[in-house]
Amino acid sequence: MANEPDSTPTGLALLAPWPNPTAASTTVQYVLGSPGPVRLEVFDVAGRRVAVLADGAQPGGTHTLTWTPETWLANGAYVVRLTAGAQTLTTRLTLAR
Repeated sequence: MANEPDSTPTGLALLAPWPNPTAASTTVQYVLGSPGPVRLEVFDVAGRRVAVLADGAQPGGTHTLTWTPETWLANGAYVVRLTAGAQTLTTRLTLAR
């Protein structure tokens, strides 16, 4: 079915961070249909990378990470980007302290 999280060819899914908006920390969860290289990054709206949450080979399955934004980051919108193989998925996150 097209609306299932693992309906992409590799079973890749990036769930919305929670809580969102966040004031202190947020949980990011993603699903890999098969093992492989993964990079999970956070960017500001100007496209500058502000954090790398994961970088390297990971097994297939569900992965959960907690991100605590640095105190120097401004309130506003951020983009969480998951890259696995040739696929890239993004979701938005709002920082509101």
